[in-house]
Amino acid sequence: MTRGVAGLSTSLAVETVDAELCIGCGACTQVCPTGAIHIEDQDGVRRTIITGTVVREQPLLTCSECGAPTQTPAHREFVRQRLPDHMAALLDRELCPSCARQRADRPVVEQALVYDDEMETGVSIAC
Repeated sequence: MTRGVAGLSTSLAVETVDAELCIGCGACTQVCPTGAIHIEDQDGVRRTIITGTVVREQPLLTCSECGAPTQTPAHREFVRQRLPDHMAALLDRELCPSCARQRADRPVVEQALVYDDEMETGVSIAC
């Protein structure tokens, strides 16, 4: 066995998975080099499946507008812990990305009109 970058073994390694730590975000499906991990959403439940075995089942939250499944409660809490309070409050509305875009669910930016006395024109700036 040889050592590679950062002291990792360059031989084939078997990764272990602690299913209780899974938040159902699906990041593992994107980085799995063999494609052995996938996520399945069905009947309001997200299943994390590794080589055909369901290793974790979690309920899915639903969009308050259209009822589409959005994310797991664990994933929402993971994101909430990393956001400032004013942004984390937006998560309570439970909107799917599509409904959030349709509602333009973004912070409102007030605009002020500033006048240039010499040119007698108004310029709009964000406050």
